[in-house]
Amino acid sequence: MTSEAKSKKVDNARKLCGFVNLIYAQSSINLVMMPMWLLSGTFFSSERFPAFLQPFIKVLPLTALNDALRAVMNEGTTLADNVTLLCVLLAWAVLSFIIALKVFRWQ
Repeated sequence: MTSEAKSKKVDNARKLCGFVNLIYAQSSINLVMMPMWLLSGTFFSSERFPAFLQPFIKVLPLTALNDALRAVMNEGTTLADNVTLLCVLLAWAVLSFIIALKVFRWQ
């Protein structure tokens, strides 16, 4: 086997691994995002879900964002009135940043 053929095989393997990683990443994102979209009140009220799910639903970042936007736009509240919701969003941002620092590295 020539060096060109080996190089081509290696390139094809790298492309395949990149494709597999892309599919894995997309399915992982859907695994996280789909329940959040459904539970957070984006499409319908989150109050319809059972009481045992409500504490989990209230700490989702999209729920906090939806509730804050609705309060400001529909009820005319200020951002200062929505401090709790903004703290939930800030906590998710800080936690995500810390996880990203630990997991992702430049190579």
